[in-house]
Amino acid sequence: MVDINAFHVRERGRAMGIYAGSSMISLALAPLLGGLFTQLISWRTVFWVNLPLGLSMLALAAVTLPADEPERGASMDWRGALTLVPGLLMIVLAVMQSQQWGWNSAATITLLAAGAALITVFALSEPRRRSPLVQLALFRNRNFPADGAVLGLVQFALTGLTVFGTIYVQELLGFGPIAGGASLLPVMLPLLLVSPLAGPCSTVG
Repeated sequence: MVDINAFHVRERGRAMGIYAGSSMISLALAPLLGGLFTQLISWRTVFWVNLPLGLSMLALAAVTLPADEPERGASMDWRGALTLVPGLLMIVLAVMQSQQWGWNSAATITLLAAGAALITVFALSEPRRRSPLVQLALFRNRNFPADGAVLGLVQFALTGLTVFGTIYVQELLGFGPIAGGASLLPVMLPLLLVSPLAGPCSTVG
């Protein structure tokens, strides 16, 4: 994540544009790389790609990032984590399994209700934490929820395109895994190139 405060106000648009563009690299290349792994090795290998990437990022972060001085009195919000993480897990599991279990099944309804209850407890108790897991006060700023909603919808649409787009071109158009991944590059590459150029346009003042 980019620390936007590290940049001057006039430089923040360009910085965020470069950040958004670089984050699009994985989104643009993921279908093609997944097709290569699937067709040349095995589809199971795609689940192991993040392991070396994650380890390398941890190693680079340990070497390049300066050590932050711990805030006095700050501590891990374990109560928040124990309500937020299980709550999200239950909701995601219920949605994923609803096609198999049925929306009217006891398992789906129970998981959705329990997950919603935990998320509610988290939202009500988090503002009273000294070191909250999530700064819910950010939502009082009108720009923050609007920006978050736009970003969420864009990422949701792009993820749907990469997932269901590859299924469409393979199952209905008869493309192979590699060709199916390559067919999405004309859609993704413009985002990679335009984001750094569009970033400065958002700079105010």
